[in-house]
Amino acid sequence: MENYQRALEIRKKTLGLNHPLTATSYNNIGDVMTAKRNFDGALKMHHRALEIRKKTFGINHSETAESYNNIGVLLQSKGDFDGDLEMLETALKIRTETIGMSHPDTAVCYSNLGALMQSKGDLDGALNVHQRALEIKKKMLGINHPETAISYNNIGIVMYAKGDLDGALKMLGLCLDIFKSTLGRNHPRTVECQKSISLVEEKMKGQRKKPFHLLKRK
Repeated sequence: MENYQRALEIRKKTLGLNHPLTATSYNNIGDVMTAKRNFDGALKMHHRALEIRKKTFGINHSETAESYNNIGVLLQSKGDFDGDLEMLETALKIRTETIGMSHPDTAVCYSNLGALMQSKGDLDGALNVHQRALEIKKKMLGINHPETAISYNNIGIVMYAKGDLDGALKMLGLCLDIFKSTLGRNHPRTVECQKSISLVEEKMKGQRKKPFHLLKRK
């Protein structure tokens, strides 16, 4: 954090308040604050980055879309689903227009939108956009990529919520196989996926367990 704050002060003095690299520093500080769960502070930093990027790049730019996406994810963390939807839909629209439907960053927008839809109880909508994200990732990143595994995981979680335990188990199994081969058996994501599979299996045996969560990306 100190290095990012130092870089911000230097860039503000040497490049100015409205330089793209100044926006990058605000963005970086916001990411650190998000990791520390300081959502209010992170939101402030990402809003500053957004305003600079809109002034310097315009609305239809990939870095502007990044800021909209980051703010949307933060609003969801704070429970502001309406504000989140607006931000994520704006990010998706920009990325679709600037980098196309089949870009991994567009897939990230679909994944985040799916997480929001599930939070709002729209399981069919969530499943649809997670499947779109999966198809993009399979095409652009390959079948055995960790990002592809995340989409399998997300689809599995929605299927679990819909009561489709067989489908959930299949999707989570695909996720686990990819994580094992790419990240290793002891990686936190591999371990978390294995726990999710165990929960589904226990549910299939009629035992009640606590819910698990989507693997979200920015």
